[in-house]
Amino acid sequence: SEKQTNIQRPVGKDEVSRLGVKFYDLYEQLNANLRESRTLAVTDALTKLPNRTRFQEFAKRALVRAWNQHTHVSLIYIDLDNFKFVNDRLGHEAGDDLLRYAANAFQKLLQEDKYRNLGSLVSRLAGDEFAIVLAHDNLEDRDHLAQSLVALFEGGFKTDRYLTPVSASVGIASYPRDGEDLRELIANADMAMYHAKRSGKSRYATYSHSIAREARRGKRIEDALKFVDCDTEFSLVFMPFVDQQGKIKGLEVLLRWLSPELGQVMPDEFVPIAEQTGSYSKIDAWVFRNAFEHIAKLRAFLGNDIVIAINISAAELGQADFAGNLINLKEEYGVDDSAVELEITETFGYFAVQQVLAVLGELRDAGF
Repeated sequence: SEKQTNIQRPVGKDEVSRLGVKFYDLYEQLNANLRESRTLAVTDALTKLPNRTRFQEFAKRALVRAWNQHTHVSLIYIDLDNFKFVNDRLGHEAGDDLLRYAANAFQKLLQEDKYRNLGSLVSRLAGDEFAIVLAHDNLEDRDHLAQSLVALFEGGFKTDRYLTPVSASVGIASYPRDGEDLRELIANADMAMYHAKRSGKSRYATYSHSIAREARRGKRIEDALKFVDCDTEFSLVFMPFVDQQGKIKGLEVLLRWLSPELGQVMPDEFVPIAEQTGSYSKIDAWVFRNAFEHIAKLRAFLGNDIVIAINISAAELGQADFAGNLINLKEEYGVDDSAVELEITETFGYFAVQQVLAVLGELRDAGF
């Protein structure tokens, strides 16, 4: 009935008492092992923070208390921006260091006087994602904490050995305003965190109906991209760029998508989703093939020194076969050297640097 943690330890000298002492010692060891196993089961091995299991247990209890006491519970999701860059550029040891130091910084922040009396727990959910459960009376508490979390990474984040170029994107959902149960709050905090990331990183966002609409729109775009018919739904437009005398020097290739379900969808909306979900390769292949088909006609119309500028999806630079495929396409359409200018967004730095340099070198050697 769990009224005591062990049997009573016998004090006699007889055989039964000695046997009882052995049982007592055995049970004490088993109980210690059980407690240790339980601790290991709910602790993240790298950071020593509570893991996802412990996070969910704590959050559920906090929600029950908040329901009884008519208070708030906020879930604060933290994602480290550019963490993959740290792993790729500095190595996994630097990445592990960063996670340990960040975990320690989060814990120290929650131990400050203004948060110490609030029921709180910081945990590592997976990879570079952390979460805080904060029980509080005033909604301002969560905003102050979120601002402090973002401020930890101003100018990068320093460990003993590295200054890493990372920031934090933070998303918040609060009971009861943003959800009645843990599953709903988790989904909404995650949604808010991705909104912060898409809005420019190094900031926090609080769940709202507009964020929910944006997320639903993003999901519809993601689903539509899985089954997009490039030949019937995509088209190219060519935007001229001119010199000071007004002479056309080249054309930038722009992609347009007219979806039967969504209508006109602009590239700044669907390209990031395509990169995140892996459907960019099919789209890029279509863009290059159709742009190369137009080069001869455009040069005949505007002059043989016209350059066609095409954007490369940043994710392509991590693919070893990308350069080879593009070179084969260039030969297939007889495209002249220097006829095509490849434009690369700044996000290329997030990929394995040596792989990127190898791809760029191969493309440059091929005349791009």
